[in-house]
Amino acid sequence: MKHIITLLAIVGLPFIALSAERTPTPPLRVLTYNIHHSRGTDNKLNPKRIAEVIKKTKADLVALQEVDVNTKRSGITNQPEILSKLTGFHHRFAKAIDFQGGQYGVAILSRFPITRSSAIPLPASPGHEKRAILFITIKLPDQSQLTFASTHLDHTRDPANRIAQTQTIIKNLPPKVPLILAGDLNAIPTSKSVKLITNHLKNATAKKPLATFPSSKPNRQIDYILYRNLHRYKPAKSIVIDEKIASDHRPLLTIFSPITR
Repeated sequence: MKHIITLLAIVGLPFIALSAERTPTPPLRVLTYNIHHSRGTDNKLNPKRIAEVIKKTKADLVALQEVDVNTKRSGITNQPEILSKLTGFHHRFAKAIDFQGGQYGVAILSRFPITRSSAIPLPASPGHEKRAILFITIKLPDQSQLTFASTHLDHTRDPANRIAQTQTIIKNLPPKVPLILAGDLNAIPTSKSVKLITNHLKNATAKKPLATFPSSKPNRQIDYILYRNLHRYKPAKSIVIDEKIASDHRPLLTIFSPITR
């Protein structure tokens, strides 16, 4: 009897291992959100409300724009740290400019550990606000690595700065690695700057533009989620989150489904 039990145990081991190997990979949920330094269309400064919006989307990676660190208008608070604590996510911040005694720029929240981060300033002509792009490298549950970036381009009517900023981003994209870039590009899909970057990165909303601005009644898309070399994932669905009060932009969510082989 002992021999039979031992044999069954040995024979069963490969099936247990096979079952573990077949554990389905969950989708990757990516959000981009211009949070307007957490000031809503009701003129209330409320980072907790921003955090609640993020949590409801069940996002794994979040690119944030118009983020304040220790500025007077935001009550001398560190918004990336606050949002990190409220969501339970890891975070990084990149300064674009010094502002009101503090800093203003872009940030990232990540459900996954961040192994590396770097920031690159983007060019701006005199009289235009400087911008930046923030890169992080994360380790996914399957131990593969992914580069994720958050950026925010010039908002003025003159497209020259956006084109120059886009060219700088393209020059600094890490080669070959799996990459997702998200942010407020301040341009519609048919603009020169968006066409330029989508020559190098795929647009998750290319089939159907999704209006993200203004939040009260969106009539144009200026927020994007772009990607390349995603060997393990493909975009399955993109959604504009129905939230019109927390910021002057609506959040854009793309769900990347795992590629089964």
